[in-house]
Parts: sequence; C-alpha cells; structure tokens
Amino acid sequence: MIPSSRMHDTPMYEAALRRKGSGEVAVVSVKSGPSNPVPMQELALAAGSAKAYAYSTHGLYSGNEDKVIRIKTSELVGFIKRHPELLPPRIARWPPSSP
Repeated sequence: MIPSSRMHDTPMYEAALRRKGSGEVAVVSVKSGPSNPVPMQELALAAGSAKAYAYSTHGLYSGNEDKVIRIKTSELVGFIKRHPELLPPRIARWPPSSP
C-alpha cells in the first residue's frame, strides 16, 4: 500500500496499492452514507494511468466512467467469506452467518 500524500487529488481515493512483482498501481475510493456518491469522472482523472476501483455502501455513483471498476456488495461479502484470514480480526468475524 502506498501512503497518501498531500497532493490535490488524494481526497478522490482512500488508498493506492502496488502489485508485488509487476508494480502495477491501483487506487480505491470508498464512500458511505446516503448522500455521498463516488465521483466517477474525478476518480478516473485522479487515478491517471492506475486502475481505479470504487465502492459505495449505498450504490451511489455520480457520472459514468468506463475506466472505473465498481465493486459490488455481493463481491465484497463473497471475498470476506472466502478469505477471512486476510482481514483484521474484527472484520474477519463479519458478516454473521447468514444466507
């Protein structure tokens, strides 16, 4: 994970990550709340040549940008269930057993 900097575009995404081996960079923007959409065009612009991922807890995305990959809640929950060992202990216990 690349630490954030004081660049003007840092508020567009929460984290920048670099893939081991290839050095490929990806950024991720996570927004929560019913009035906080992910600004898709701005995220794509801030990401530059990096892959950009977005997740909104309420499914809110402003604008449309093909370059940004939307993370679905079902994908996130599936990952958590399949790989709890990769998560911090508090998160690894979530979600409770349910269909």
